[in-house]
Amino acid sequence: MPTVLIAIPDLLFASKVSAAASAAGASIARASRKASLVNEVTRTDARRVLVDLAGWPGALEEIAAVHAAFPAVDIVGYCGHTRGELLAGARGAGCTLVLTQGELSARLHELLCVP
Repeated sequence: MPTVLIAIPDLLFASKVSAAASAAGASIARASRKASLVNEVTRTDARRVLVDLAGWPGALEEIAAVHAAFPAVDIVGYCGHTRGELLAGARGAGCTLVLTQGELSARLHELLCVP
């Protein structure tokens, strides 16, 4: 099964994602904040990336770089529903899908199962 790379610095939410991945039989890898997301996609051969738009340093620039280097990789960005400008910026940076954190939580199983 293809790998989903998670760029989620919130350890509690990352644990929730890890537990959901385990239940779904999905393969995930945690991105290191010490490396660029482009390097992390290369290292993990990820097919999808989940990015915390508000919590990941330089998220929009990182998303644009991944989109440019790996146009076939799905990039899912999320943040709180009150961050409209960040949600819009993520669309412009190259996110395949932009969700609020609540929407991401509701669709987690679906998003972790990469064909």
